[in-house]
Amino acid sequence: MYLYVLNFTVTSSDETPQIMNENVKEISVHVPKHKKPDNQEDFGHYLAGLIDGDGWFSNNTANLVLHELDYSLAYYVKKRIGYGIVSKLKTKNSIFYSIKKREGLLKFLTFINGKLRTQEKCNYIQKHLLEVDEDSFGLNDNFTINSVDNLNNYWLAGFIDSCGSFQLETEEYPQPKGDTLMKVRLVLKLSHKTPSVFDAIKSRLGGNITHDKETDTYYFATSTFESAKKVVEYINKYHILSSKYVDYVKWRKSYILVQNDFNVILSIDE
Repeated sequence: MYLYVLNFTVTSSDETPQIMNENVKEISVHVPKHKKPDNQEDFGHYLAGLIDGDGWFSNNTANLVLHELDYSLAYYVKKRIGYGIVSKLKTKNSIFYSIKKREGLLKFLTFINGKLRTQEKCNYIQKHLLEVDEDSFGLNDNFTINSVDNLNNYWLAGFIDSCGSFQLETEEYPQPKGDTLMKVRLVLKLSHKTPSVFDAIKSRLGGNITHDKETDTYYFATSTFESAKKVVEYINKYHILSSKYVDYVKWRKSYILVQNDFNVILSIDE
């Protein structure tokens, strides 16, 4: 028999686990109608999140890398900007959206100006776009980074679509009488090379930051149902647009199943 719990600690193999269930606050069973950014400001924050996640630049070219399942997202971005080419990279499970025309680059820069949150991306834009254009696209020194922690916008939605994943984690701990404790965690996981990008996210959602020295990659992960509820509250207002939305809906259903009945757990993989 499985006994579902949200948390427990064990300090030795023969110790009875100390159960520390969270008070799971309810969320609505109804998923809000899916929507996209409805104005230029919102779309600019969303696009900046995508670029901070996996955008890169070469001379006079802006590139965005997306998962191969996200053709519709790539064409949505192309439609909003009005320029660019979408292509498939045969050797990887990725697609590229690239902008080369100056008119398209100007619109792209106008959308994300003041909204990026990684200095590294701003430096690349300065080097590969602004410094090689005859008049720096008219921006001169006016291309800036967003240094405000406020996440009441679509930036995090774009960042999740670029480098996030929704995971259901379980951990079994057999009991002497034949029962098994099942620890349940709903995790939003993000990865990036720049740890400071997680500061505002951690402040908003809670969670933990770890570092993989072998790949020099930093990871952010939520670890409690309180944090999971904050994720739901954010995405209720600022929807993600990629194929990860399907995973998110299943992840959200898992939260509802836990809040209603510990005896039924939905797998993200189902």
